[in-house]
Amino acid sequence: GRIYSFASAELKLANVKPAAKPIENPFADDNLTAMYRQSADDILKRAGAKRGFGLIVGNEQGRLAYELAKRSELKIYAIEPDAKNVAEARASLSRAGLYGTRIVVHQGDSASVPYSNYFANVIASDTVVKTGVMPGEAKKLARHLKPLGGTIVVGRPANAPGNPIDTPTVTDWLRQTGLDEESQIAAADGWATLKRGALPGAGNWSHQYGNAANTAVSLDKRVKGDLGVLWFGDPGPGDMVNRHEGAVGPLATGGRLFVQGEDTILAYDAYNGTFLWKYENPKALRTGVFQNQNPGNLTASEDRLFHFIKDQCFELDAATGETKRIHRLPPDKDNGDHEWGYVATENGLLFGTATIRKELEAKLKRRGLQTKDATDGIFAIDIATGKHLWAYKGQSISHHTIAISPENVYFIDSSITPEQRAELLRADKTDLAKLTGKEREIAEDRAKLAPASNSGPIRWM
Repeated sequence: GRIYSFASAELKLANVKPAAKPIENPFADDNLTAMYRQSADDILKRAGAKRGFGLIVGNEQGRLAYELAKRSELKIYAIEPDAKNVAEARASLSRAGLYGTRIVVHQGDSASVPYSNYFANVIASDTVVKTGVMPGEAKKLARHLKPLGGTIVVGRPANAPGNPIDTPTVTDWLRQTGLDEESQIAAADGWATLKRGALPGAGNWSHQYGNAANTAVSLDKRVKGDLGVLWFGDPGPGDMVNRHEGAVGPLATGGRLFVQGEDTILAYDAYNGTFLWKYENPKALRTGVFQNQNPGNLTASEDRLFHFIKDQCFELDAATGETKRIHRLPPDKDNGDHEWGYVATENGLLFGTATIRKELEAKLKRRGLQTKDATDGIFAIDIATGKHLWAYKGQSISHHTIAISPENVYFIDSSITPEQRAELLRADKTDLAKLTGKEREIAEDRAKLAPASNSGPIRWM
């Protein structure tokens, strides 16, 4: 790009030196080279992460950070107490074209790491690899490790010079993080790992209104006052639907954030904002949700995301965005006249409704024909097998009345037409409040039903 200067007098053009071309390897090929290369391979394999953020505690001259960056897409933050090592690492990594874009080195120790909570997918130590000395207080590092998969990997490879690391010492150091009850600790081949689990008391937001029961309440027990910004960034306004359109709100399950864009579904790491995947889904956009006109067209479980387009519901792998299965409407509704109108998941089941297509409904109405006989039917599918379990044929089930628990599906099946319902909503209802007994029951001409969620028989109405 260009740099413009504005001044009151003519200035002499400065002599601008072009940036030096990055070199392939800024470090000498010596007796430690093989050790660092093997260490990077071992750490990435055990962490199972090649994207996101890495934290190096005890950076030494930056050789481990360099090898990790070359083998992954990690953005690496490094802490090193020795000022000379910091300067040397910065210079070497700059020559490789990595400093400031992929790797940043700060002077400090593990007691004063200046980074946010939950940001690191991987935490490792060059000092441990090089010397076998543990990098400060483990408990001070715990807050930086990302829940649901973030991994601390410490140890030395088999080809490291000197004595092998003492495994009990390393595993004891990992337990000092205080995360052992919610995490998995393992040790093998000179390495010890701690893989963090879910935050105790953390909740999910898996449907447009919180859950399949539409309670608009999360079971999260951790969120309290004095909140701050954990991360900020994408997707930004470019991919987002204009807020005035009232699109489906983001979902958050399993440590992932799912956002509906204009023609896409975007997935991010909920704890550090790392972009995970983008799924192109033209015509799947649903708006008008803010006016309570429609339910959401997305729902998520711990490992799946579901969205529907017309008469198909797509089951995506929540981690990768890969399509795992395409679910159809029940056979008697899968005839081109109906489409999915509602979607929910609960207890291993996928729920949907078969709704007359909008374009067909409009065509029938233009011809003066009633569409009451083509209203909603609700059904359930076993997610594991893709098998349809049951279907209920209704007259006019409002999507907003559907509430699902692990045992039952609750909804209101009205015998009045949508046109009659709209007319009643506009009418003066003062006299209805005065009705009692049988007159009140007649005025409320609708049925409340509760079929069993996994089998479908009506339990009460």
